[in-house]
Amino acid sequence: MPGGPRALIYRDHLLPFSETFILNQADAMRTYAPFFAGRRRVAGIGLTEQTALVVNEGGLRGWTREARHLAGYPPRDYVEQLASFSPRLIHAHFGPDGVNALPLQSRLDLPLIVTFHGYDATRGIALRNGLPAWRYGRRRPLLVERASALLAVSNRIRDNLVSLGVPDSRIRVHRIGVDLTKFTPAPQAERKPVVLGVGRFVEKKGFADLIDAMAEVQRSWPETELVLIGDGALADELRNRAARKLKAFRIFGPCPPEDIAGWMKRARLLAAPSVIDSAGNTEGLPITIVEALASGLPVVATRHAGIPEAVADGVSGFLVEEGDRAALAARIEEVVSNDSDWEQMSVASREIAARDFDLARQTEKLEQIYAEVA
Repeated sequence: MPGGPRALIYRDHLLPFSETFILNQADAMRTYAPFFAGRRRVAGIGLTEQTALVVNEGGLRGWTREARHLAGYPPRDYVEQLASFSPRLIHAHFGPDGVNALPLQSRLDLPLIVTFHGYDATRGIALRNGLPAWRYGRRRPLLVERASALLAVSNRIRDNLVSLGVPDSRIRVHRIGVDLTKFTPAPQAERKPVVLGVGRFVEKKGFADLIDAMAEVQRSWPETELVLIGDGALADELRNRAARKLKAFRIFGPCPPEDIAGWMKRARLLAAPSVIDSAGNTEGLPITIVEALASGLPVVATRHAGIPEAVADGVSGFLVEEGDRAALAARIEEVVSNDSDWEQMSVASREIAARDFDLARQTEKLEQIYAEVA
């Protein structure tokens, strides 16, 4: 961690396994010293007391403190501890977290930067979507008014924000990169007939479509195995679906980044069949897609949200329409069966990642934004 000016990285829940990209971005900073702040710790990526401070440390008192924080009255000792680090700015990930950071911004008198990742830039904010969504929708205009910088992880997310009334001039597209030294091609590695899927087991990831598509693939290529890595509310449903329909599959829980990088060196392709879910939520630009590209792994995905900004159709993989399981199966078969096209796509994938998604370069750009607002 650098010894320069301090940046508070705010996330309500510190820190789920699915959000390693937030930690990686913080670790890549060279000018600013990141320190995490949030509501409470969750099972996932461990953050020490020396790198993170939360409102709720457990027990009845902790939950009472968290309730006050959500009501707009963060505990005085919490604010004072954060102030003692002399931070220059607050950077909140996800729009709802930006809303919850507004009272801290006011009390610490700091500029606030907010990164929008996907669902936080859609219209699923009615009361029927839950009280938190409704509250976020009501307070999002205030967030837009008070934030010093609004960052979107893709052009599509920027367009979504504009459709919600956010002035285009207020939004910058800033892509989160990946570490090109950790996710890298392995030319000598033996590629297995594995179709890899990585992400939370939730509706918008489209893994149910992937299982059905793989059932069709395995009719022609029975040795092709589906490997899913993740966790979420649909875990049991996906396992049962795969058991009914597939001849070869493995479904793992959350894995550390080095294990995922290992699978990307062995698999034949990454499948990312994302969809708009029943509540209207979308992806931004799934970081696993960028990790796959950096690993020289072709991607078969849907034309969804920011995905086409990373996956060049017919160059670094293929794109199909959301929910089109037959097209998904056909494109997977094409990548599985054609060695010469696979080699060309592998090279192109790495080139795209190096050009547009280098973590060091993208984080340097972020720190330039920090310097502007601070």
